[in-house]
Amino acid sequence: ADALGREGIYDAHIRLNGYPFLEAKEEFAHKTLAMDVMKPRRNDPLLTVLTQDSMTVEDVETIISETTYSGFPVVVSRESQ
Repeated sequence: ADALGREGIYDAHIRLNGYPFLEAKEEFAHKTLAMDVMKPRRNDPLLTVLTQDSMTVEDVETIISETTYSGFPVVVSRESQ
């Protein structure tokens, strides 16, 4: 792949077929942390999050069944959100 460019043959096929693909090797210029952009406004309800250390499987199942979201941020603790 290096002799013909940075892209490997599988990457080239993905691009040629127009499939969505996140390039793991790409560098991003922004240094923004999720905690800086995911803070709710003062009067908004708390964000629904999964905490990395303190949740049980039952807690996660409850959140999934009681909300309509299809993705949740994982944070260290509720205080760190």
